Amino acid sequence: MSDVKCSAGITAQPATHKRVHSVSLATNQAYRSKEKVRKVNSIRKQLKGSSDKGFTLIELLVVVLILGILSVIAVVAVNNARSTAIAKACKSSAVTVINALDQYNVDKAGYPSQAGASYTSTELSTALVPNYLKKLPDIGNKAPTGSDYALTVTYTAASGGNVATIGVAGYDGNSAAISACVAP
Repeated sequence: MSDVKCSAGITAQPATHKRVHSVSLATNQAYRSKEKVRKVNSIRKQLKGSSDKGFTLIELLVVVLILGILSVIAVVAVNNARSTAIAKACKSSAVTVINALDQYNVDKAGYPSQAGASYTSTELSTALVPNYLKKLPDIGNKAPTGSDYALTVTYTAASGGNVATIGVAGYDGNSAAISACVAP
């Protein structure tokens, strides 16, 4: 191929096949890279749009309020279950002591003697352990440290046509009576 002169006197070389191919390849690569950049930017915008939106203060306060209400409900439920369990254990111990005293009465034809208005721990322990009870529950009008309840056992002798009675009441660590822990 020969050089071509134009009217201005500039000599231009004709385009060869290699140059055309390299130019079209470069143009194609530039288009592809622009397309990739456009796609990446589109993805970034989508991600940025979703991550820019955070929680508002009101939303956070509502979540904290809900968690607080749920924790209060859970604590109340656990405390009620614990109180019920203590009352049932106290009642069970009271019934056990009464049954042991009744067995003692059958065997000895009378109840153990008591010095005061109610039995002391020593009096009941001497009379009932180990023949009628394996272990005596805490006795007194206040639960000792580490115990949930204590029992007070009273005996009223028969008089004037009334039969002898045994009463058992349970008390917590503050000397308050446990209402569900009373056995006739």
